[in-house]
Amino acid sequence: MKYNYKESTIFETLISIDEHGNPGLYFCGIGKESSFIPPQEDEPDVVYHYCSVESALKIISTQTIWLADLFQTNDCKEVKWFFELFYNHVKSLSLKTSLEIQKITCLYRIFRLNIMWGFTACFTSIKDSSIHWGEYGNEGRGVAIGIRPKNIEITRGLPERHAQGECQKNSIAFIQVNYDEESQKNLIKEIINEVLYSNLSVQTAGFALAKMAYTCKTHNWSEEKEWRILYTPLEMQTGSFPKSNNSLVSSIQNLNSTKKHADFYLSTDIFSEVILGPKCHLSPDEFNQQLPINFRDKITQS
Repeated sequence: MKYNYKESTIFETLISIDEHGNPGLYFCGIGKESSFIPPQEDEPDVVYHYCSVESALKIISTQTIWLADLFQTNDCKEVKWFFELFYNHVKSLSLKTSLEIQKITCLYRIFRLNIMWGFTACFTSIKDSSIHWGEYGNEGRGVAIGIRPKNIEITRGLPERHAQGECQKNSIAFIQVNYDEESQKNLIKEIINEVLYSNLSVQTAGFALAKMAYTCKTHNWSEEKEWRILYTPLEMQTGSFPKSNNSLVSSIQNLNSTKKHADFYLSTDIFSEVILGPKCHLSPDEFNQQLPINFRDKITQS
């Protein structure tokens, strides 16, 4: 399978290493930087976010949705899964020259350095799903919010990671989660081969792998049919994040010493429908009465 490339002509700022192996900031200059994109299906007309009644009321009332730290999701293999596939493939290589060893060592370190912070809001293409009601919709007592992806004006594919300036708008994207282990392995193999035997730079390959780790999961999660809003801000060397100047997303906020999140701003025309769970204690009229705007014609009961 041949994978798609996304062409970028903007500044991208990520963490790289110098010739002595020391981490620092690397700036991709203006020019065509290629990054691999996992295979994508056609974008659904509507995707659904399952949550509690309280969360749904807050999302609709404030027109914001949390972008949560990917390392705080309910999947203990989140991000780590793709890195493990990469690590296992690297261990199987028979590297013959010192240059090949150097390239793979640098690739490994750049990949590791750039998977630290990713933030997401998760959706599914499945409407009124018993699996999602049970796992995310408060055991059927919650709500599924339908949104129209076409009305979200953000990048499609892998996001860029930017520190500041106009380019920061490209650090948030809408992308489908990939569950196909074979295609993931082939993608890793292809990238490594291009680093070793073609002209793909170690930096570009490492950055692309790190971002793909946010979109690849094991087949065990395939029934979720997930799509994500994915945000990849740059963590500064001080351990802080730069203030967001992106009109679509807030600055990173600290919930406590280990948990962080950002708010993604939604416009009213993004909301397609609201489905109350089969065990929801509120009727459509009661739910609508708690909203600052009239959504009654969009609210149904499962």
